[in-house]
Amino acid sequence: MRQAAPTVGRRPALVEGIVEVGLLILLGETDSYGYELVTALTRRGLVPRPVPPARVYEALRRLELEGAVLSRHELSPSGPERRRYARTSAGTRRLSNWVEALRLTEHSLRTVLDAYESQRKEVISMCHKTSTCQCEATPASEEHGHAVSESLEARVARLEAELRESRSHD
Repeated sequence: MRQAAPTVGRRPALVEGIVEVGLLILLGETDSYGYELVTALTRRGLVPRPVPPARVYEALRRLELEGAVLSRHELSPSGPERRRYARTSAGTRRLSNWVEALRLTEHSLRTVLDAYESQRKEVISMCHKTSTCQCEATPASEEHGHAVSESLEARVARLEAELRESRSHD
C-alpha cells in the first residue's frame, strides 16, 4: 500500500516549493502569461510531472500578494485581456533563498535516499535467503514450518525491525 507524501495543508510541501521555484526561474528569463508558465514548467523539466493550471495560478496569486511577482493586464488580439507576470527584485531574493535552502538539503536528501535503498536491498536479500532456506526445510521442522506460514509482508516487517534493532546497537 502506497503512503501519501508529507503535506502542508492539502498538498505535498516540496511540490509546492518546486512549483514556486520553477515559476520564479521562468519569470527571471522573460515575462509570461499564466498558461505559458503552466506548459513551460513541464517542458523545461522544472517539475516532476504536469501541474494543474489552477495550482500554477494559485501560486502566481500568492507570489503576487507577497510581492515576488507583478502582473499587468494586456489586451489579447484574439480574446479577453490576459495577465502578464514578471519577477520583482523581491522575487529574485526569494528565489535565491529557495536555492540556498535546496543546496543545504541536497546532501541530506541524497544520504536519506541512499540509506533507504541500502536498507531495502538488505531486506530483500534477507527475504531471498529466508525463502531459500524455507524451500529446503522439511515440514517436520517446527522452526521452518512456522517461518513458512508467515506471509511475505510479515517477514519483511520482522526483518526490518531486526535491522533497526541491530543498527541501534552499533
